[in-house]
Amino acid sequence: RLGPGGGEPSAPLGLDTLVDEITKRISVPQRNPNGPLHFAIDHCFPIKGQGTVLTGTVLSGSLRVGQEIEFPELKQLRKIKSMQMFKKPVNSATQGDRLGVCVTQLDAKALERGIACTPGYIQTMDCVLMAVRHIRFFKSTCKTNSKFHITVGHTTVMGVATFFGAAAEPLADVADDKARKTAQAMRALQLARQPLADAFDTAAEYEYRDELDAGAAEQWAVVRLEAALSCALPATAIGSHLDTDPNANSCRLAFHGKVIRALSPSALAELKIFKHKRKEGQVERVHDEQTLICKNLFKPGTDMTQFFGMRVQLGEAGPVGRIDSTFGKTKFKCVFDDPGPAGLAEAIKGEKKLF
Repeated sequence: RLGPGGGEPSAPLGLDTLVDEITKRISVPQRNPNGPLHFAIDHCFPIKGQGTVLTGTVLSGSLRVGQEIEFPELKQLRKIKSMQMFKKPVNSATQGDRLGVCVTQLDAKALERGIACTPGYIQTMDCVLMAVRHIRFFKSTCKTNSKFHITVGHTTVMGVATFFGAAAEPLADVADDKARKTAQAMRALQLARQPLADAFDTAAEYEYRDELDAGAAEQWAVVRLEAALSCALPATAIGSHLDTDPNANSCRLAFHGKVIRALSPSALAELKIFKHKRKEGQVERVHDEQTLICKNLFKPGTDMTQFFGMRVQLGEAGPVGRIDSTFGKTKFKCVFDDPGPAGLAEAIKGEKKLF
């Protein structure tokens, strides 16, 4: 910059410090030319007498002239005829390189943007499992069975989402509305900095959610896509409402996530997603200090043994117990390890309902 009064330029201020700080925070990525090829295509056009040129970036693996590559969206295989990098012919390219690839007998109109890969490497899927998180700038709720625009790489398709996962821990009690909003904002900021889950436990049980829990760290979604998409897993994805008025002063990006796996119909059926259900029965009488005889919770002929051990509660705020055994053909015993300070006989005087 110029010195005082427009004289000789003075020494730059803080430039060396800035360079040092940037150098500390960046690292050269590890390149692996031996991995499977994943070539992201951002443009495709024909050249008369040569073939079809694909421009893009090598995300993983490597390319070489004569190599056979697959276009999973088109379900076609082609051999590389030639390659250029910065207008110079090359025989090979590796992860991180940007180049143009020429192949023959490929319709340029069929593939504007897309993927080329090692044959068989990239899956085409129409139902996916995602680790998801609400985007804090999106002010509406993300409801189960709603349609979203699902974007993965260069591809955007419509999909219907079903959300599930544990609910967020409730915030601590605060004195006023301002403090509550501050606590919510801090939680949202902390969540935004946490990485998404990398693995899904197929043996675990997950709670169905009517809408995506904006305060929960681990939430999942099954997304049924209206059109198949191709991607390498895991893949970053965004769910949005792009049909919202673009001139409106609101965020259209609803949630972000990571595609963990494709779901076949059999894999989808094996997911253990449950809903809380509430049924109402009646207390008939006290059997002993910790046991009640109850009725009318099940239909006649129901196999009650499958409900043994399930939680029950006397009234809305009474003692909590469990279904222990049958009593005759239509009645059952409920055991309360902690019948409360007044005992079961006193508790049922004002409350005969069992949930």
